[in-house]
Amino acid sequence: MDKEDILVRSRNDNRKGDEREVQNRTNAELFSYWIVIVILFVTALLSDAGVIGGEIFINGRSFLFKDFVWLLNFLSLSCEFG
Repeated sequence: MDKEDILVRSRNDNRKGDEREVQNRTNAELFSYWIVIVILFVTALLSDAGVIGGEIFINGRSFLFKDFVWLLNFLSLSCEFG
């Protein structure tokens, strides 16, 4: 094999990145995603229990905090599993 052929083949193999680095990045993204889901779910449960509450104003419209948090939970889960 020619030196140039080896270099071209090596570049093509490593174009997507090191497999270990890609796997580590994927694991970190999944771990952080599940941490956010747990925090949102606990916040939603606390708002349903009446421990926390309030209203959120978006574009001049008011939404109950608990409805907004449950909507965020639904949207995040539908993005992951949808």
